[in-house]
Amino acid sequence: MSEQDIVDTSGLSGSFVDNYYSLPDNVEWDDWVKAGAILQTIHKNINFWIGDWILFGESHFPETYSQAILLTGKSDTTLRNCAWVSSVFPPEQRRDLSFTHHFEVAGMDNIQDRDHLLDKAEEEEWSSLYLRKMRYDELGQTLPVMPEPTVLELRSDMQRAVFDICEAASELSGMKDQSFRVPFDWGYVEMKVVRED
Repeated sequence: MSEQDIVDTSGLSGSFVDNYYSLPDNVEWDDWVKAGAILQTIHKNINFWIGDWILFGESHFPETYSQAILLTGKSDTTLRNCAWVSSVFPPEQRRDLSFTHHFEVAGMDNIQDRDHLLDKAEEEEWSSLYLRKMRYDELGQTLPVMPEPTVLELRSDMQRAVFDICEAASELSGMKDQSFRVPFDWGYVEMKVVRED
């Protein structure tokens, strides 16, 4: 996304370059306040929005959505958390609380207890850390439990074949954090090469 796309989409004035937001010297007070409100809204909701985006991709582009999620630059765990919490709390069930508040109770089995804690957090303006403490103190619930993805154990000959493919890919120049497809008659296998240097 270009700098101009960000300005056009957000309605913010100024320029965006990587991790830097530069406001023009002549920005008016009202525009400066509006920019702060927009940035806070983005900060508060971005993980829900990414989660909703991933869930949409899973249902509409199941064969290729994984390529697009690499664009976020977020870790696999963060992306799975975003999708998980967004699936546990559809938009109509989300409170005027942060994503982290929702994450803290998403793994609870008892929906009434979960809703009670979120209601109290909203009414009494609890921080997400205090919500975690209350979840533990009142209900004895420990850390949220996100379902683990299914991991298949490969036979040794298949592991060797995957290793050989990854070795060949890593020898190619520029193959850092790249994904690619290996086509077959019956479809394809998608792989992601992540170099840890």
